Amino acid sequence: MARVIETCWPTIEAYADLESSVAVAQTCRSLHQAIIDPRSKKVKVTHFEIDPFSIRSAATRIPHYLSRSLNSINFPSLQHLHLDFPRTKRRNASGHSNETDDAYCSSFPIFATHLSSAYNLQRLYFSTGGLMVRNLSVQFEGLYEIFTDNLCRCTKLREVTILNSGVLSGCIETLYSVALQQAITRFVKRRPHLDTLTMLIGEKPSDVLYNQHLRSNGIDPILDFFQAAFTIESLNSLLILVAHQHLDSLFNCAKILSFGGAARPRFVKRLRLGVSEVDIDFQPQSDSAHILDFFSECQFLEYLSLCIPAMEWEGERNAQALKRMLEHKHYLSFITINVYGQSKILLPVLLESLSVNIEAKILCELRIHNIMDVEKDQCIQLQSSLRLSGMVCEQFQAKINNRGNWDIYTLDNRRLREGELSADDAFDHFITMKYPNRE
Repeated sequence: MARVIETCWPTIEAYADLESSVAVAQTCRSLHQAIIDPRSKKVKVTHFEIDPFSIRSAATRIPHYLSRSLNSINFPSLQHLHLDFPRTKRRNASGHSNETDDAYCSSFPIFATHLSSAYNLQRLYFSTGGLMVRNLSVQFEGLYEIFTDNLCRCTKLREVTILNSGVLSGCIETLYSVALQQAITRFVKRRPHLDTLTMLIGEKPSDVLYNQHLRSNGIDPILDFFQAAFTIESLNSLLILVAHQHLDSLFNCAKILSFGGAARPRFVKRLRLGVSEVDIDFQPQSDSAHILDFFSECQFLEYLSLCIPAMEWEGERNAQALKRMLEHKHYLSFITINVYGQSKILLPVLLESLSVNIEAKILCELRIHNIMDVEKDQCIQLQSSLRLSGMVCEQFQAKINNRGNWDIYTLDNRRLREGELSADDAFDHFITMKYPNRE
């Protein structure tokens, strides 16, 4: 019986949290050795996850839960790590508890140090929101160096999601850590064999003086990251959402790399680029043609999501770039375009460029959000084209949303592959929580 339990434990452990694993190890003698590492006396788990949005989460109830948990985990056994830095409780001298942030005083240093032994880690989700409270980049520059060095030792790491965005009480704009952005850039440059890279970058630097110091020396942390990310040849999935302040850097990066003769990505299957929230008064100095052209050779593209303001869709140059982006993509099944304004060229270009995918019944989902002044005849033409091609549109909507703009949504549920979009669930959950009105 004990041997049967030991055989089944790896399957059970995949659904158990840390507290459950500890409880089993304490109550089941036959599993104690399978769960507790005999040398380090720490808990062997394949996954660890913090859910900061759950009010019933242990992280919000137990003082210094995250730092204690990280210290009790046997990092060599970890394969998947989903890490946030939520507010936690700390008891004061009077015995009462109050909320505080222990991210920098304990949790992040423990995490950065223990990464050195996480050589089986395959997937990392890392949200930095809780680090923004005391994010003095100069004081913790050495800690970020340790973080980069140890992250590079995770040789099996293939999927990385970094949410470099945090909201402080009393601040309207989101902040990002400059030093952490540099650390991730160094990691990407030293480990060019990632399969999936997801990044969210906030609006303003949390350490303004450190950011000014870097820029005065000709260093642009955001542009440097884009250049490193865009040149990873092994990427299958690239998802980057930035605040509108970084949109020019995003466009300029593709321009710089193209003029510099950099190799263009060819094997990306999932691509998501754009802004996390649009400022209608913001006007980028660069157009989107360069970035559309830079990714136009991704012949295996299956999923495309673009969130770019409407002024970037106008003009013949951008129209031709969008055509090149969409044409000859024989696997392209899911498309989402967030326009945020007027675009007379978008629907005609989509109809022309996607005609082959529509006729071959490859297209499964098409979403167009926040497009202004679209003519109803164009919507009917799009619907007719889809139906005449044999694509059964079980849902078709062309409605005015709460901003007075049109949302166009068509979906063929019969050909929707199960779990196709599941990789974005955690990312979208964070965006929804931080930017509830972005659409």
